[in-house]
Amino acid sequence: MNIFVVVVTTFRPVFMKINELRRQQCKKYNIPILFVYNGNIPEGYVLKPDERCFPMDNHAPAMFLKFKYAIQEIYNAHNVNPDYIVRINSRTYVNFENLKYFMSYVGKDKVAAGPFLFNENKIYLLGTCMIFSKDVAQRFAAEDNVKGPVLWHSDDCTISWAIKDYANFYDMTTFNENVAMCSKKVMPTELPPFSEKTVIFRIKSGVDGGLPYGTPLSPEEEIDIQYWKLLLKKYDDIVV
Repeated sequence: MNIFVVVVTTFRPVFMKINELRRQQCKKYNIPILFVYNGNIPEGYVLKPDERCFPMDNHAPAMFLKFKYAIQEIYNAHNVNPDYIVRINSRTYVNFENLKYFMSYVGKDKVAAGPFLFNENKIYLLGTCMIFSKDVAQRFAAEDNVKGPVLWHSDDCTISWAIKDYANFYDMTTFNENVAMCSKKVMPTELPPFSEKTVIFRIKSGVDGGLPYGTPLSPEEEIDIQYWKLLLKKYDDIVV
């Protein structure tokens, strides 16, 4: 499975720490990765080679456009030709071995996969994890699809709308787990039981907002990091 991971993220301290853990995971599997930031670059911060912060305001459809630009760069400027683009957010941990197994059943053409959201009898992919085959990703990036009121919705909905006429949607809802135990404010020592087929883990403490870049993590965010470490140890044999 030849994939390229695009992480939609911000400069929130907990996400910066998670990004470092994700780098270790992707390095183990030789998976190229690009972090696309929402928000302004903090004063004094220097972007790493795998980080991008495309200049534009941070309102809709900013992240929709930033994802388009990331795909264009991947296929035009990087020395890679991935079969799939895997777009995830900072809270998402992916079991790549299980993902490989799932993708072997859907093929390499006209693929749009991820957990489903149903709204007004329409299907959308959740931004937790959105997977696109090369043909869908390249067409999405090339098309003039930046017009219309639909763009002022969340970017996962607008992306789903933009590709609906040329992609087959594959539901990964049953392969998705929400790790929400962090709200108990108890530092975990082991993972709760999960299906061995789970591909996507959404790790969220339940705390909205976030601390500015450079500040210490909250207790809930420290628990998020601990869950990441437990997942890395269990599924990737990475000890941090």
